[in-house]
Amino acid sequence: PHKPRPPRPPSGGRAVEPKVQRAHVVAQHEVPRKIEVERRKRQYAAKSVDGLLHQAGLSPAQLLPGGPYTSAALSREEDGAGRAHLPLEYFDDTEYDARLAAEWLPGDGSAVEAQVLAVSAATVAFVPAKVSAYNATTQCYQVQAGSLQLHLPRLYVLFAGEDPDAFVARLRAAHQLRRETEQALQQRLI
Repeated sequence: PHKPRPPRPPSGGRAVEPKVQRAHVVAQHEVPRKIEVERRKRQYAAKSVDGLLHQAGLSPAQLLPGGPYTSAALSREEDGAGRAHLPLEYFDDTEYDARLAAEWLPGDGSAVEAQVLAVSAATVAFVPAKVSAYNATTQCYQVQAGSLQLHLPRLYVLFAGEDPDAFVARLRAAHQLRRETEQALQQRLI
């Protein structure tokens, strides 16, 4: 007789694991679920988000808005592209997300490993961090990156159990939509 598995807690506590939809008990010729999860962990860890951004034609600095909102700033060209002025998170497509926002964090209050977009005096880059909480009202994650305590929207947080290729595709889609929107707005102002 087959015993049913006990239900998982709602948060699952498995946010650091890649999402794999495969039966826990498989036929002899199929790859066991645990092995597939481990393979994906290693594949994801081997990929550099900065390298994937570069392949997509983006730099971390292009993901941030550049203000101020003046006509001179709107018409200025930097690095072959106008400087963005609207926050990228307004253009985020949540269809790319494999989990609901709260599901990325375990229910026990422990922190989850991630890479986050951080701004320092000299650089804008993805840096290792720990994500400890989610605020549904502001739709931001509480993040500890080195000595920095940040509150970041989902678009700037790459969880360890998340596919970096899908994450960069999400960033690229948001960046493209923002660029198209800003160009349309600029044409209407001229």
